[in-house]
Amino acid sequence: MSPSELERKALRLGALVETKIVREHGLIPMFVRADDYELPTAEDYAGAYCHRHLKGRTEEELGLPPMHVWRAWENTATDTAYYLAAMAHKYRCTGEAQDLAICRRTFGGLKCTYGLAAERGEQGRLCKPYGGVWSNQSSGDQTQCVTWGLAAYRELAPPEDLADYRRLIRDAAEYNMETEYIEPHGYFGWTKEMLWDAIFGDETRSKVHWSHAAIFVAQLLLAENCTVTIAHSRTKDLPGVVRRADLVIAAVGRPEMVKGDWLKPGATVIDVGINRIERDGKGAYRVTATGEEISEERIEPRRLPHR
Repeated sequence: MSPSELERKALRLGALVETKIVREHGLIPMFVRADDYELPTAEDYAGAYCHRHLKGRTEEELGLPPMHVWRAWENTATDTAYYLAAMAHKYRCTGEAQDLAICRRTFGGLKCTYGLAAERGEQGRLCKPYGGVWSNQSSGDQTQCVTWGLAAYRELAPPEDLADYRRLIRDAAEYNMETEYIEPHGYFGWTKEMLWDAIFGDETRSKVHWSHAAIFVAQLLLAENCTVTIAHSRTKDLPGVVRRADLVIAAVGRPEMVKGDWLKPGATVIDVGINRIERDGKGAYRVTATGEEISEERIEPRRLPHR
């Protein structure tokens, strides 16, 4: 699509969200019906399959609302955070007060989600707000998306929102450290113990460790008032983006991607390192995401303490 086509599509989708989809408190549900943009009903899901997340159990057994509710609201915090980021970028381009007002309302949706768990003594937990109310569900990918949305809004947030932002992000970081980055309520049919084994167990795949780092590191840094740039393998001028950083955390999932000349003098590199690279055909391995230009030493994988 051309830039003008993309602009027209973005404006059309934005108008649709504002007139049809946004709900109370500024929350953006994951699913609405295609014909009228209303939330689905039990009739829409009559005879629906048993979702794989349930692992053979029923919603009632797991303390969940009916499928037509939890499916519609499953990624609401994620969608709300994405919309916050999109409108924050739009406001940077337009400077229009209306766009900032939408940012503030959408940020209010994330504050509402934060408040649902805080009211139950779970300060810092970001639950999935099924039907706009508390649920026993959350997930790491939701945490990652909310962190990204908050980071996009931080630089333009008015002082009163900035104070709430700092409280939210610090409480969320503290909560995740205290729970060791594992959702205490489990995840659908998975118990907390099953999640722990999947992430930290002896047989776990290293990709899970990379994913866990990508989810939580940005949140922890933002909580300490760092300026965080979240980049990926296709970020425009990625070497230039990396070269501006005082601290580079390489968790890209690709071996030897970060090169030595991408780093400014004195920069610190934390190599999450999930790739096993054989050296000299002798069975010795280095586990790395960074290139040989940074370090010639063999890197032994080890799990660092949380604090």
